Amino acid sequence: MQCIQSNTFNCRSFNYRRYDRTCFLSDLNIGLTGALRPYNPIDYYELRTGTIDCSDKSKYFECSNKKCLLRDQLCDGTDDCGDRQDEKNCSPKDFGYSVKLAGAKEENQGRIEVSAFGKTGYICDDQFGLQEANIVCKELGFDMGAIDFKGQSYFARDVKENNTLYMMDDLKCFGNETTLLDCMFAGWGIHDCQDQEIVGVVCKTPQEKCGKGYWKCATTNECVPLTFMCDDLNDCSDDSDEDSQYCEAPTEIRLVNGSSVNEGRLELSHYGIWGTVCDDDFNEDAAKFVCKRLGYKGASTVKKEGYFGSGSGPIWLDQVSCSGDELDLKQCTTWEWGEHNCDHNEDVGVVCDDTEPEVEVQRHAKLPQSGDTTGLANACGLRKDYQFMENDLIQARVVKGATARKGDYPWQAAIRAKSKDKTAHWCGAVIVGRRWVLTAAHCLQGYPKGSYVIAAGDYNVDEDEGTEQLRYIEEYFVHEEFRKGGHKMNNDIALVKLKGHGFEFTDDVQAICLPDTNTEYEMDLNCTISGYGSVKSGVAAYSHRMMAAWIPILTKSVCNMPHIYDSALTDGMICAGLLDGGVDSCDGDSGGPLACLDQGLFTLYGLTSWGHRCGFANKPGVYVKVAHYRQWIEDTIQKHS
Repeated sequence: MQCIQSNTFNCRSFNYRRYDRTCFLSDLNIGLTGALRPYNPIDYYELRTGTIDCSDKSKYFECSNKKCLLRDQLCDGTDDCGDRQDEKNCSPKDFGYSVKLAGAKEENQGRIEVSAFGKTGYICDDQFGLQEANIVCKELGFDMGAIDFKGQSYFARDVKENNTLYMMDDLKCFGNETTLLDCMFAGWGIHDCQDQEIVGVVCKTPQEKCGKGYWKCATTNECVPLTFMCDDLNDCSDDSDEDSQYCEAPTEIRLVNGSSVNEGRLELSHYGIWGTVCDDDFNEDAAKFVCKRLGYKGASTVKKEGYFGSGSGPIWLDQVSCSGDELDLKQCTTWEWGEHNCDHNEDVGVVCDDTEPEVEVQRHAKLPQSGDTTGLANACGLRKDYQFMENDLIQARVVKGATARKGDYPWQAAIRAKSKDKTAHWCGAVIVGRRWVLTAAHCLQGYPKGSYVIAAGDYNVDEDEGTEQLRYIEEYFVHEEFRKGGHKMNNDIALVKLKGHGFEFTDDVQAICLPDTNTEYEMDLNCTISGYGSVKSGVAAYSHRMMAAWIPILTKSVCNMPHIYDSALTDGMICAGLLDGGVDSCDGDSGGPLACLDQGLFTLYGLTSWGHRCGFANKPGVYVKVAHYRQWIEDTIQKHS
């Protein structure tokens, strides 16, 4: 009616934007010609008496919403139809389109640079996966496709961080395309990305030998990263990286190149491939574990810096630290198999005392099968050797400020919300695997996933301590029954999957253990809380340093007393704290850990969820009971790994 009744000009057409019910009037009757600004998504309408006959296909193009466009509006980079219909079936020549790789020494890898309409920019890593990487590589002439993709500006260290020009975002390919132009994306130059989200690819090339950290496929000249072996994804075109002869091969150890059978360079066979172990952090207890597995009862000695000569093949393990009493190598703390920052001149050696053999001595021995089969970390719940005792911080409170020492809480992560040029603390989170963190479900409401970044290894947010790691979210999974069951905070748990290879485990970044489903939550068991939350109840004054404290677990019967929470706690909740007030988690700590020592390992008994104010008498904090959700956690990780 506004168009018909307009007295200011001769209205002949209008665009209607559905989501806010807004009309845009026009005195033209050929869609978005002239200087009109395009609005998307919209419907287009014309007065019947002024409607142009769109049947002349040599002059006009009719959109599915009946909008009539001039032919020169096709393939011009502008979404005139509203569903990109006018920008499909275009040739590279129409756009002045080209694509190349840059930023790496090898021609088969680098950041993706896209040129169109006289501009050159990048592709954002949002939604970008191996399927999109395959299309890029094949378009560039690498017929084997992609072996990997790298987000977070991995190949763009030389690109200045100032209003990065992204040509494509939210790229989605189906696998049968021959060019990126055939894939779906947000539109030329349309994106919501920050500077550090330039994506790159590594394309497969035929090779006689594979480089450091790569494995050669059995019958083809392809090389795949060692970390891609036996991960339930076929990366070799002959599928040999998932062959049972490798994936089911036992892990073995041996000592070689020594003057006697009880000494030598330590070598491991993993997936049937013999390799070495780096000497970084390899301690006497790790040597003790090796000697025990080989049948030696006496003392053991570590030999570093290639004492028994440099080995060959992959360096399978790095940062190995054991207590000496382990029965399985996965109980020792290590980086992931195949991850290291060493050369073979750092291959570790071991000397075993052969004076008291407790069993028949073996030149090499099989180890129990180990591996990250669930997405959860192989080693968990460990931290540096100088942990404080339980009474060290018993009077401290996360609310008012006892600073955690660096390295005390390596499983603590933080969810930060991105703004234009910085990030701000939003919630806590807990590392349970290299690519997986747990948090409270309510923490993931308010922003789209692209607005969050996950930080770990950070103890002072105002300083660059050299230990921080930032990772982006690939996807998150909120419990299906969140806010159901009679309480708005019921089932307040979510899993976050990180992009790429996730966190690199170091002294300051580690995973926490998870409790068994039948774990007993003992009354007065002292546990730790940590985070960057508010230092004052009711005030959003987040701490710039990680805070921590010890608090006791309370029984459900106590928590549900009338003057406390009056039967509000469900089966998936526990409460913990001091009934006379003081020590407590607070605003901004949500999603953070309630960690308890269980058989010597820090175990995630709870996630900070809700409460009535912070540190007040008879109002202890309420936490997600993680044991109650153990099966959900495992099922979710397995489904989405």
